[in-house]
Amino acid sequence: MAMPKKVGSYNVLSEIGAGGMAVIYRAEQPSLDRLVAIKELRKELATDKSIITRFEREAKSVAALAHQNICHIYDFITRGDSMFIVMEHVEGIDLYDLMTRVERIPPDIAAIVALQTARALEYAHYRGVVHRDLKPSNLMITKEGEVKLMDFGIARDEAFDDLTRPGTALGTPAYMSPEQIMGQRVDSRSDIFSFGIVLYQMLTGEKPFADDDTKSVLHRILHEPYTKPSRLFPDIPGKLQQIVRKCLEKKPEKRYQSTEVLRRDLEQFVAQKVRINYNGRLVIFLRNRSLISDSEAKTYVRDDDLQSSVRFQTDTGGVDAQSVVLKPLLALNFVIVLMLAAWAGAVDQLKLGAEPGYVRVNAVPWAEVWVEGELYDVTPFAKPIALLPGQYTIEFRNRFFGTRREVIDVAAGETAQLNVEFEEKK
Repeated sequence: MAMPKKVGSYNVLSEIGAGGMAVIYRAEQPSLDRLVAIKELRKELATDKSIITRFEREAKSVAALAHQNICHIYDFITRGDSMFIVMEHVEGIDLYDLMTRVERIPPDIAAIVALQTARALEYAHYRGVVHRDLKPSNLMITKEGEVKLMDFGIARDEAFDDLTRPGTALGTPAYMSPEQIMGQRVDSRSDIFSFGIVLYQMLTGEKPFADDDTKSVLHRILHEPYTKPSRLFPDIPGKLQQIVRKCLEKKPEKRYQSTEVLRRDLEQFVAQKVRINYNGRLVIFLRNRSLISDSEAKTYVRDDDLQSSVRFQTDTGGVDAQSVVLKPLLALNFVIVLMLAAWAGAVDQLKLGAEPGYVRVNAVPWAEVWVEGELYDVTPFAKPIALLPGQYTIEFRNRFFGTRREVIDVAAGETAQLNVEFEEKK
C-alpha cells in the first residue's frame, strides 16, 4: 500500500509498522508543531462494512477515553475509500519487544507496568469499554516511564451494539479468557484473565498456557492448570503470585470482580517495594537495559538514583532482588560506623566484609514477613533471607490471626530456622 504524503493537515513522514488490518505512519501536525501517529485502514478491507464500522467505533470509543495510560485519539479522517485515525505518537518500546530482549522482567518493574496497565483498564471498564485484546504488543512503555494501552480495534463498547456474533471468538489465542474462547459475551473479567497472562509472562519469561504437538493453547486455557510461577522462579514475591492466581481463575466469578480491586492490590505491593517515583523507576530500568541513553534518563531521574549499583545489578540480572534485605536504616548505620571508625583510626576490615547469615521461615497458614520494620515477602517462599551478622526482629503478620514477633541472632555462614503457627483468635 503506497504511503500518502499528506492526510488532512498532517504531513506523513514515514511508516512505523503494519498489521493485518492497518498501516501506521509517523506524521507531523504543523499547527501544533508535534508528532502524531496515523493509522490507515487497509484499502482491501475498506469495502467490508463490519470492518469499516469497527474502525469508526475504535476512533469514537478511544476518543472518549481521556487517561494518561491510554493512547489518545486526536482525529478521524475519511478521504474517498481511505480511512485514517490520528492519534498520540508514543515513543518507546512495546512490552513484546522488551520481553524478547530480556529473559524476564524484575518483579518490581513488572508490578509497575502491571499497575499502570490496571489503571488504564479500570478507567476503560468504568467507561463501559472492554478491550478484548490485551497482550504485550498492545502495551507501550515510553521513554518517560509511562505505560500506554493501545489498539482498541476489537473492543466492546456498551455505547454501541455488539458487532460480534454469539459463538464467535475474537482476540489473540494465547491471551484469551475461557469465556472468550467459547464465544460467550465477555465483561471486564475477561480482560482481567488476559492481564494475568501478561503479568505471568513478565515475571517468568514464559506464557502460562502454550500449545505443543499434543494440545492447543486454547485447550490448555480451557482445561489445564498452569505451572505456578514460584516453581519456575522461587524469588517471585508471594503477593504477586497471589495476584496472578486470582486473575487466572478459569471461572469469571472466582477472579477479581473488578479492576479497581486488582489495581488496589498492585498499588499496595508497589508502595511497599518501590521507594522512588514509579515512572522514574521504569526510566532507570530502560537505561540499565541500554534502551535509552544516560542523557535521556537524566531528563526525568536524578543522577544519584541512576548511580544505584543495586538497581543496576537487579535490572541486568546480576542480583536476585529478593535474596538480600535492603534496609535504609542499616545503610545509614553502616555509614555512621565508617565515620566513627575513621575518626578512631580503627576500621575493622574483616567485620565490614563479613559473610552473611541466613534465616529460613515457615508460617502456618501464611504471613507477611517483616524484617526490622521492612516488608520482605509473603510466605511461602523458598529462598532463605540473607542478613549481615547481628540480632534482628522478625515479625509475622496475618490480618486474620494477628502478629507474631521473634528476635533472632544471625551468625555468619549459618542458617537459622523460624517456624510460626498461628492460632485462631478467640
